[in-house]
Amino acid sequence: MKKVIDSIATKPTLECLDFLLVHLPFREGPISQTFQLGLLCVATSLKQEGFSVKVIDDCELDAASFIELYRKNKPRILGFHVNTDSVPVVRRVIELLRKLGEAPDLIIFGGPHVSVEDKELLAKNWGNIVVRGEGEFTAPEIGRWFLRNEGKIEDIKGITYLDDNNDIIRNPSRPFIKDLDSLPFPDISLLIKEQKYPAYQILTGRGCPYHCAFCAEGIIGIKYRFRSAKSVLDEIRNIVGTRTHTYLSILDDTFLVNRKRVEEIAKGLIKEYGETKQLKWFCESRVDFIIRNPELFKLLRKAGLVRVQIGIESGSQKVLDTYNKKVKIEQIIQAVEILTACGIPSIYGNFIIGGPYETDETIDQSIALVKTLYDKAVGRMECGASFLTLFPGTELTVHPDKYDLEILDPEVMTTISLQHPVVVPKGKTKHWVIKQYTRFYTELQKHHLAGIANVSIELIEEHLRLRDYGMNTLNSNHYLVYPCIKKCEEIRKRQKPMDNITDGELMQIIPRRSATIGTIDNKFAIVAFPQGPIIFNDMAGKIYELCSGKYRLCDIIEIIRADDTNLPPEPYFSQQVVSVIKDMKKRYLLTYSDL
Repeated sequence: MKKVIDSIATKPTLECLDFLLVHLPFREGPISQTFQLGLLCVATSLKQEGFSVKVIDDCELDAASFIELYRKNKPRILGFHVNTDSVPVVRRVIELLRKLGEAPDLIIFGGPHVSVEDKELLAKNWGNIVVRGEGEFTAPEIGRWFLRNEGKIEDIKGITYLDDNNDIIRNPSRPFIKDLDSLPFPDISLLIKEQKYPAYQILTGRGCPYHCAFCAEGIIGIKYRFRSAKSVLDEIRNIVGTRTHTYLSILDDTFLVNRKRVEEIAKGLIKEYGETKQLKWFCESRVDFIIRNPELFKLLRKAGLVRVQIGIESGSQKVLDTYNKKVKIEQIIQAVEILTACGIPSIYGNFIIGGPYETDETIDQSIALVKTLYDKAVGRMECGASFLTLFPGTELTVHPDKYDLEILDPEVMTTISLQHPVVVPKGKTKHWVIKQYTRFYTELQKHHLAGIANVSIELIEEHLRLRDYGMNTLNSNHYLVYPCIKKCEEIRKRQKPMDNITDGELMQIIPRRSATIGTIDNKFAIVAFPQGPIIFNDMAGKIYELCSGKYRLCDIIEIIRADDTNLPPEPYFSQQVVSVIKDMKKRYLLTYSDL
């Protein structure tokens, strides 16, 4: 820490901000960052109340970069969004500011972790106030009290704070915001670091009416509320603007609860974007909602829905019942069949490894369920897994003994983004849990790859087109492993579209093959292809060999005709060649050029 402090030179500061709100995401692997929407909502409410405010939301900052941004803005109030993973980095930032002698007079915290463990955090003496629950009304009240000398801290609902005697005081809770339509749309301009986010986000409701044992969202006391369809459509219109391609993530855990509202939103999206196809979107759904409303998903598909996430958690009915999921294994399969029948191109199911009563047999059941789902939704289904993590306030965290769990790391200091076990079933070791996790993924990947041969070209193309919207699915990543598909996509992105040209215009096009020609049984072939090797007949092989990017199609036809006097008469032969070329183009075997 001393080396870091010594390396940070003193720099002049600008006029002080009222609030600087900070989110320091803690992730592993490649970074595909989107902003913390809840924090931005609070910042926007502060701006609306007349406070100067900025937001730092960046997982790539080092200490010197953070201090540089901090000094440029010099806030009077510094606020942190804290989740379970980010607790250590928040602590280190505060320690650094204090060692530099630059910590502000007031440090506040918010977020799901500290809303439950408010007293525990303040006891560490890292800051002054914890905002419990929603902050849109609480944060402005703190600002008015601290910056404008209006009101008293003991009258601010929804906070826990350190008083002048260093005693921890917990004020009464603030009622949940009933009228979500009254809140302003999140203002992205408040972000200090401008980024081209791969996906835009929206919250159309808050809370969850369900109470899964592992989930913090459904903690008893958090009431489910939702915005009107008009408010949602207005914000979506504001997000999309004039963009030609927008991928929108609906972040609600339970967007699909009120069918009437969902239908109204879907019809509004069809009216607004049905023709332009500017908008594609993602949402989560419970299995039981899908089964009760199968025909609704045809409407949602028409409205731009391209990806649905369902919480599967386990292939063991016993484990599902322990989690209080209130679904049956057969219903999970049925839900995936419904989504497939409605043409949803991407379905994601998440599993938990190492949960209550987990055994080799329950893992076998999860693997068997994954294979069934992949077979039911070939080219659409994707599954992933994480280790069970005990979040503050959840049923499993409060009563681990009741669920036969042994907590190994109560502070969750050894895991990164749920990718290491911190709790195990009693009688098991973390090594056993990791072994099951590895076994699960190994079997999943083998079965997934084996199924690629059965994916239609049309579905492959749809997944690849979704990448234009910033939606990179696991399936599309697999398809790009094949050189011919990768080459076609690279060329497509840098040249103007040539998909709607006439047969006459095609004669003047220069076709260029995208794959290296191989040979099987003395026939030209494309060896690496999703559906398996493509073996050309003699004529198709001649055509493909001449698609070197050096001849126009009309020249290719003349070369073949000059070499073979037994060809069909014109225009039949040319029509056959055009048909072959179009098929090769459709199957990513070649590209078109007009130069």
